[in-house]
Amino acid sequence: MSRSIEKGTVAYFSFDALSIHGAVIKQGVFKRSASVQLAKGAYTGGRIEDENAFGLAFDELCRKLKVRKGMVCAVDMAETEVLSRKVEIPSTIPKDEIRGYLFMEIGSSIILPFDDVAFDYEVLGETETKTEVMLHAVSVDLTKAIRAYMKKRGFLLKKIVPRPVAIANGVARIETLDPLKSTLLWHVTPFAHQLLVLEEGQVRFIRAIETDLPYRAETTDGIITYTYSGSKETLATQTDEWLNELARFLDFYRYSLRTDGRSIDELLISGRSRTLMTSSGRLKTRRWCRSNGLPTRSRSLTRRRCRIKCCRFLAWRRSTRSTTPTSSTRPM
Repeated sequence: MSRSIEKGTVAYFSFDALSIHGAVIKQGVFKRSASVQLAKGAYTGGRIEDENAFGLAFDELCRKLKVRKGMVCAVDMAETEVLSRKVEIPSTIPKDEIRGYLFMEIGSSIILPFDDVAFDYEVLGETETKTEVMLHAVSVDLTKAIRAYMKKRGFLLKKIVPRPVAIANGVARIETLDPLKSTLLWHVTPFAHQLLVLEEGQVRFIRAIETDLPYRAETTDGIITYTYSGSKETLATQTDEWLNELARFLDFYRYSLRTDGRSIDELLISGRSRTLMTSSGRLKTRRWCRSNGLPTRSRSLTRRRCRIKCCRFLAWRRSTRSTTPTSSTRPM
């Protein structure tokens, strides 16, 4: 996300099937946040299905945030809708030609599950022979729908941010991350487990594990909570599947992405689903952690801090990041 959007007052929005969320940032400083529960079926699959119901919730959210028409805003895109992939390109490609190179490669050597693609990228690092970039791609239809709705509501949409990037940048603002260590950020929601590996302050690997469990949203004193509404047996089975998938993720990272076979140095767990956060505590057992190369100590971000500050809508870059932000001709 470009630095310029941190100037002035910016409204950040995030939508999911159960609720919508927002935050106000002024001159790069967090001011306030709010969440509003959604009617069932109002928003699914990254699309607004019931505009009247969604509009009522959006109006209430704007009132809580005290935002007005004409404000600059940013919206995040769900992890299940964005394809993020680390791509290696020849180091002979000049920095100002990387976008054009990726555009030509998409559809040929870079295969994506979209017919018409909007994409953005971040330079992760370079050697004498190659440049590593993190490519984020999404269907153009989804970005058009979001832009059309925000324009209709009178907001000036400047950026659509992949949710994994928003999560990582939000956590980096409230947690001290050792740049010399590899950190696994496990972000839990009722819809997906977002696994992010951070090295040297950058997202190096992304994996989203979708969930298919029944949840209900409840609002108490303006705070939305997500409660699992299925059986204990189903949750236990699903949890085992998550842990198996996480083990495969760790093996792939250790033996395929790293040449030294080094495992994760630190584990951070965050999220807004109380049931899933409780079940994820199984990761803290020494036997499981040791057998899968994880540290036997992990840090859990508190529910309040995560809800207010490290949630998905805080999508900004740290001032210490060395990569140069880019803007797309068909921006996300």
